[in-house]
Amino acid sequence: MADSAAPTFKPVPLPHDSSVAPGFHVPYAARESPFGLGLFAVCDIPAGTLLWKYSAAPGGNVLSFRTEAEARERLRALATHEERVFWMDHVYMFDGKLNEILDDGKLWNHSAEPCTGLPPAGDGYDIESSYAVRNVKAGEQLLDDYGTYEYPEWYERLCAEFGVSREFVEKREEKPALPERIVVVAPPQ
Repeated sequence: MADSAAPTFKPVPLPHDSSVAPGFHVPYAARESPFGLGLFAVCDIPAGTLLWKYSAAPGGNVLSFRTEAEARERLRALATHEERVFWMDHVYMFDGKLNEILDDGKLWNHSAEPCTGLPPAGDGYDIESSYAVRNVKAGEQLLDDYGTYEYPEWYERLCAEFGVSREFVEKREEKPALPERIVVVAPPQ
């Protein structure tokens, strides 16, 4: 008797192969959702799986801006008002940085009951990347809780200036506990 269950994703060793878009460590589909374009799992994904890896390194999949002035400089570089509104609608604040995702990760939509988010506790996890916070079924939309992001005054000002609303987000005063960062300091030479 054939098993009709969806295949379960098996993590790929890094670097991942090019059949998965930059930043993504799982196969996915981008398609229409109730929230506009969204990301959907194409196979079952176990809890704790790295879904998308943040890389702000040169040639990476994220550009980061630390100040309002840097963000405004990026906005001025965009040709039209529509491009600026799209940009503001697809950036997010986390860990003190305004992040512009350059790959399909920008299509991640919001839910107060997400299936993706911060990594599980433990060593070797990247707090800026996205993980499955529970088992995700094939066909399920990958959703994150925007309430865990940061909303400094200057970011809110830019959103208002470009007519981008975040009123649908229940902003959490208490942010989830982040795994400890380990900093290795080289001894003086």
